[in-house]
Amino acid sequence: MTDSMVAWDTTAIRRDMAARGWMATDLARASGKHASTVTLFLRGLSQTPKTAAAIARAMGYSPRRYLTKRDVA
Repeated sequence: MTDSMVAWDTTAIRRDMAARGWMATDLARASGKHASTVTLFLRGLSQTPKTAAAIARAMGYSPRRYLTKRDVA
């Protein structure tokens, strides 16, 4: 049996970053988060709704833009 779990689409975030010419440090500055927090988020190692919201706002979008589902066993 699997459960659906909310996850964040870091590929879409990276695509939006690339469109702006941003690196993780630029996103960190714009979102008000530490660079290490953004890097861990983008790697999928530490993804909190609060960080996702800050990143989405910095990119000019709603957090829903980056929501995805993943199945976990």
